[in-house]
Amino acid sequence: MLFRSEGGIYIHGNSFSDGLRNDHGTIQATSAGYQGVIIASNTFSGGVFNSGSIFGDNATGLEITSNTFSGGIENTGTISGDAPGLIVDVGNFTGDVNNSGLIQGFNADGADLSGTNFQGSVINSGSIVGTSDGINIAFDNFDGDFNNQADGEITGTRGARIGGT
Repeated sequence: MLFRSEGGIYIHGNSFSDGLRNDHGTIQATSAGYQGVIIASNTFSGGVFNSGSIFGDNATGLEITSNTFSGGIENTGTISGDAPGLIVDVGNFTGDVNNSGLIQGFNADGADLSGTNFQGSVINSGSIVGTSDGINIAFDNFDGDFNNQADGEITGTRGARIGGT
């Protein structure tokens, strides 16, 4: 399935509980400055699964700015943008970030994960590529682990930058 629109998919509102699943499809923003997917609901549960392609046009591929996000992110496909490929900027994140595909930021970090509280693991067995940091993890409270597996690749001026804000 191919989904192309000026602004990709925008999920907002007070609460969204069914998650987002892209099974081998393509989600693509077609106008400059628009994310492929933006999740900005106050509370989002059910997680994000991508086995297809999510592209931002002069913007982020997947951007999550919810207050509370649960269910994790699993990527076996491609998430990319001209800004970071993946931005997570949340109050509370519960679940794993598991990448066995490609997350790429063409003119920025590959992935930026930040906010107040993180509970879960960041696991990479794929590729996370940025022109600045490959991945930047900056939560005030990080309860979990970071695991770049033997077949995982993180590439950037600094591969992985991990620390509190």
